[in-house]
Amino acid sequence: MTTEAERLADTIDAEFVTGRISNYNGLKAAVELRRLASIEAERNAFKRDLDAELAGNAELRSKLGARDNETMWQFADRLAAEVEALRVDAERYRKIAWLIGSIFVHGDFKAETFNERELEKLLRDVGCFWDSLSDFDAAMKEQPNG
Repeated sequence: MTTEAERLADTIDAEFVTGRISNYNGLKAAVELRRLASIEAERNAFKRDLDAELAGNAELRSKLGARDNETMWQFADRLAAEVEALRVDAERYRKIAWLIGSIFVHGDFKAETFNERELEKLLRDVGCFWDSLSDFDAAMKEQPNG
């Protein structure tokens, strides 16, 4: 694909060959126009690559939930705050599971209903259901503040 600068350079070359423009001016103009064409091609390649990068960035930002006009640092700070809030919630849920499991083991709990069996499965999955007081005591010793 020929750019406008390249077409002009070719025209100046033709004018020079026919003797309509001087050697110095024609040569200088043709060289500068070809240099301009090279710079323009480089700019177009850079723009194409940048557009592809920005499109990928926009896709990733959209996928991760970045808001419009939110800088990368604002986005990262917001994500860090959300992760910290989730960590605090997870710790609370672990404590709740531990307390329910401890109530069940001390009350010699036996699951009889569907909901009780589901609760027992969930507590077992997170390691907060014990079959005996000795199992509970062993788990207490493994706790960091136990």
